[in-house]
Amino acid sequence: MICIPRVSLHIKKREIYEVFEKVNLGVIDSIELRHNTTNDTNLCIIDIRKYNNNTRTRKIKNDLEEGGHFTIVYRERAVPILWKCYKYTNNYIKPNM
Repeated sequence: MICIPRVSLHIKKREIYEVFEKVNLGVIDSIELRHNTTNDTNLCIIDIRKYNNNTRTRKIKNDLEEGGHFTIVYRERAVPILWKCYKYTNNYIKPNM
């Protein structure tokens, strides 16, 4: 699973899905948004059912397994909006109950 620790509250699951479809890592099973009250953003968890078997995807998976991240340009503007994506662990935040 992939985690984006900070996603603006106005971003919907559909928009995240469309961005990840363009990145073409694999088949997305689900996207979960959890509100993070600490910084008033959403934590995004993306579950990829099946990863594509290509050099780029293998490199990204390897980087994530080694504790690294990859960056996605979400919106192209004068100043691009970037999402840093990490391997999901349960250590990020727990959902508000």
